[in-house]
Order: sequence, then structure tokens, then C-alpha cells
Amino acid sequence: MKSLKKFSKINSIAIYGGEDKDKQLDQLSNAAGIQLIVATPGRLIDLIANKNISLKHITYLVIDEADRMLALGFRDQITAISNQIDRNRQTMLFSATFPGKLREIVNDWLIDAVTIRCNTIDLTSNQNNNTNTSNDINNDEINDSSTSNNDQ
Repeated sequence: MKSLKKFSKINSIAIYGGEDKDKQLDQLSNAAGIQLIVATPGRLIDLIANKNISLKHITYLVIDEADRMLALGFRDQITAISNQIDRNRQTMLFSATFPGKLREIVNDWLIDAVTIRCNTIDLTSNQNNNTNTSNDINNDEINDSSTSNNDQ
């Protein structure tokens, strides 16, 4: 969060368990115009329950590591948080994997969901072998292909 504040004008705050709750509440009450809240589900629900924070005006909800959140048993907490936010919002859900359980509940959390799948390319090379495997890409190949495309 410090890096974000250093290089951006986004007014942000991080709230999470394991840290002094009173200190976080002070930061929350003294930070006018917060644009970004990064929170763990448990601490956020605690603040909502104690009326320390309202999610009425949230326009974007980002659920990162959704597969891990489910594996760790946070489904009910994420659903409770989602229910506190106006349904007329944009929700972004990120997950390294997309297990069946996650597919089942996407419709509870998202409206008109769009799935974007990204494949990875192994960009590592074997230091002991000078030959490239079919998945290896080097800068010369990228430069050669972009040059040849420009020549056409």
C-alpha cells in the first residue's frame, strides 16, 4: 500500500486482522475520500457489523485469489460482503484455478459474467542446453517476427 501511495494519487487504506484494530479505525476515520479499500473478509465484516464502515457507495468489488479464499473457507464471508454492496456494481473475480465449486458460486457473486482465460508460456530456458524448446521465446525471435511483420 505504501508503494501505491508513493506512485499514485489514489487514496487507499488496508484493513486486515492481526493488526491493531483501533489504529485501523483511526486511519479509516481520518482518511477522507478513500478511493480504494484493501481488506481481508473477516476484518471487513467486523467493521460492517460494528457500523464502522458502509459499503453502500462501492462501485467496484475485486475478489482476488478466489480459489484460495474458497479453499480457506471464506465463501460465507465473501457472500456476506457482496450482499452489502449495491448489485449495480462491477465485480472482478481473479483466480489462478477455476475449480467446480468456484464455477457454481460465480452466478451468486456476478451478473453477466465474462470469463477471460490466460495461458502461460514458459519463458525459462535451460542454461545447460542452447536449444530452445517449443515453448521458449527469446528477444531475437520477438524482434525478428515484429520486423518481418512490418516489412509486409
